[in-house]
Amino acid sequence: MEYNNVVDELLFNYYAIHCKRKGDIYSPYPFYLSEVEYKKIKLFTTVIDKLSLDILNNLNTKYVDYKQMLPDFPLKNEILNLNREIADVFWTRYDCFIENSGEIFFSEGNYDKPCAQRELGIGQYFNCDNNVNEDFVEKFKDKFNSIVEKYYGDKKVNVFILADPCHYEEVHLSMLYREWLEDSRINVILGGANNLYVKDEKVYCFHKPVHIILRQFPTENLYEVNDIENILNLYTGNKVLILNDPRIVVLQSKSIFAYFHKLLKENRLDTQTSEIVRQCIPYTELLSEKNINKATENKDSYVIKPILGRYSEDVFIGSLYSEEEWKSIIEDIENYTEYYILQEFRDIRKDNIVELKEGYAHNVDAFCNFGVYLCCNEIIGMCSRWNYDYLTDNETTFITPIGVKNSKLNIEYNGEIKCRKTEFKNVNLDLVKLGFLGAYNNAREYVSLDKILLSKDKFQELKNASEEILNIFNRVSEFVYGNKGWFDEILGISEVSENIYSPKDFSYLSILGRMDWALDADNNLKLMELNNETPAGLYESTILNDYLMKRYEVDIENPNEKFEEILTKNIEEYILKYYPTTIGIFSSCYYEDYYNIDIIVSIVRKISSRYNIKVIKGNVYNLRVENNKLYYFNEQIDMIYRYFPLNWFGKFNLKQVGSWINNKNCINQPVTMIAQSKALFAVIYEMLNTDFFTAYERNIILKYIPYTDVSHKSMKTIDYICKPILEREGQGIYTRRQLSSVDDLKNYIFQERINIKAVNYMLNSTYKRERKNLFPILGCFYSKNEFIGMYCRLGSLITKENCVYMPIYIK
Repeated sequence: MEYNNVVDELLFNYYAIHCKRKGDIYSPYPFYLSEVEYKKIKLFTTVIDKLSLDILNNLNTKYVDYKQMLPDFPLKNEILNLNREIADVFWTRYDCFIENSGEIFFSEGNYDKPCAQRELGIGQYFNCDNNVNEDFVEKFKDKFNSIVEKYYGDKKVNVFILADPCHYEEVHLSMLYREWLEDSRINVILGGANNLYVKDEKVYCFHKPVHIILRQFPTENLYEVNDIENILNLYTGNKVLILNDPRIVVLQSKSIFAYFHKLLKENRLDTQTSEIVRQCIPYTELLSEKNINKATENKDSYVIKPILGRYSEDVFIGSLYSEEEWKSIIEDIENYTEYYILQEFRDIRKDNIVELKEGYAHNVDAFCNFGVYLCCNEIIGMCSRWNYDYLTDNETTFITPIGVKNSKLNIEYNGEIKCRKTEFKNVNLDLVKLGFLGAYNNAREYVSLDKILLSKDKFQELKNASEEILNIFNRVSEFVYGNKGWFDEILGISEVSENIYSPKDFSYLSILGRMDWALDADNNLKLMELNNETPAGLYESTILNDYLMKRYEVDIENPNEKFEEILTKNIEEYILKYYPTTIGIFSSCYYEDYYNIDIIVSIVRKISSRYNIKVIKGNVYNLRVENNKLYYFNEQIDMIYRYFPLNWFGKFNLKQVGSWINNKNCINQPVTMIAQSKALFAVIYEMLNTDFFTAYERNIILKYIPYTDVSHKSMKTIDYICKPILEREGQGIYTRRQLSSVDDLKNYIFQERINIKAVNYMLNSTYKRERKNLFPILGCFYSKNEFIGMYCRLGSLITKENCVYMPIYIK
């Protein structure tokens, strides 16, 4: 179902009120729980629910000591002493969270009148793998029908949905239940507390007998309902059914969490239940004059909640308040401690998710409340509520689909390090000796001592896809080369066309290039761009990679094992084709460029030592051309490897030097500029309308290359990225939402945005540690048309120089 249709159904059929945020409340982009997380949530929910129901059903026997922990409320004694078997628990919701450590915990249970059915119903329409809300509405109806059949058989029944007419959400939900539940056997009546009455030992509403009361109404407020004591008597006499049983307030009360820990402390739980309570129920006590000092003295460790509170009202999280604010809160409630619990604060993990703002998609870090929904003690769905803060705010919260899927790319922390700070200093000193000067990126540690693991199957797909894509780009580049001038303006290469179309006598994309791939939330590989000219990461993927593997005794498949071997062979073939006397390897004086070309220098020197060829490493700004010959100071150069973009020679007053370069005297040939242009992606998509590609190639393009166009007007979505065709290091790249208009962008392409799966990582710097959601980019190196290795960077959505190198291995 299209997203807009879902919103319309939400607004009209599902009775959500109209609001300005109608297009932003639901984001169609899924969030995936791992299989381990989902299984753990299901197990924990099932065990805690089973324990809760055991307490409810045995409140007057083995759990009688819990009664004294329940707060007072009107009709408490009458409700707790109802003398009938507790009816089936129709609906329940647990508010579940994931900690930074990956542990699962519950903040509370909602047994009385849990909401979120609308969100769960909508959730089944979204497209995501292993959708946890699949067939939610049918399951909801089936569970209710099973209760009707159990108590009334085939009899036609009137179901009264009790809600406060002043509470718009519950009234609209009541309308939704009527739409879902009403059929030829079930008639649904909507009403409030004043609409019920008892006559002749029967409950009535609007002169119709009521068989089932489905409550959207709190137990502690049942005293507001007309004839409630008579209704409770009829319930005891099996003359009306109330769902959920009013005694469910025993479990709705947040003091139940304190009781769980009391049972744990007194060894009254079995081994499995004890372990699960310890893991997923934050330590909780009833607030009292004796323990309020705990909260006063250590506010960041505690949350104070009303025992019968709802909708996050009067929930006080100490870490959100200043010392003065917290002191004032304590003073306000210290005379009313019997109405509150004191609960251990647990730090919730922030995940990265795609939100809609005014119709535009953008990535945000947010906390998720996973509402685990049970019908008749069976989990049938899970609602996500994303918030910028710990507590739900209806003005900003939004919903996404939830699926279950394991990521193919996962961080594995190095558990062998005792003191990270000392270890990193030692590693840095070693790397400096090896010629690597980039261990720090400003104050941040650039080199990760941890590792990231790519699954074996996804690595094989990545390797195969890279070589398939290389062949396609190579074919298209040959076509552009053979039709000199046709595509120059589109590709932005007019200023360097003389170099590009100089003699070219063999066919490959680049002697050394890098393809940047991303893995989306659905584990699909997507090609972001190519860097055929000055691919960074050479040092990291060779010397640094080998050093870290040896230091930490990494016994996993190394994707860079043949990096230097293959590159050396291909460079040697090129050199021997023209057999120069002197080879120069030149870059700018930027530190990263300077140590990256050491890899090229090392390879070329090994080759040249066998053929008596001189090799010079230097700064591109010290080159000059005289009598059509290239000189480095006074040394004539016959062949170069330029670690410097071809289009920058004119930009940085080196046009004369740039004019000397052609496809025979430059190891990384100027013709590589054709595929360096990001506009070639758009050319490829335009060529799909011709018979240029085979059917197999077409499928490869559609699978791995994001849709790209030179005009934003031709884009099939507003969810796209704007990229300058020849910029580097993420410069000048914007999401559509970041720009008020794109009409004035020149030399740009427009590419569908990829929903990259972020990883949660602990960043280290010289002065702090902080947890961040970062986006992995998989840089796959190639030589000619062959994959030779890879490296991984973690950075912001648009990866720039402020990123982290993460050693990557295959598992």
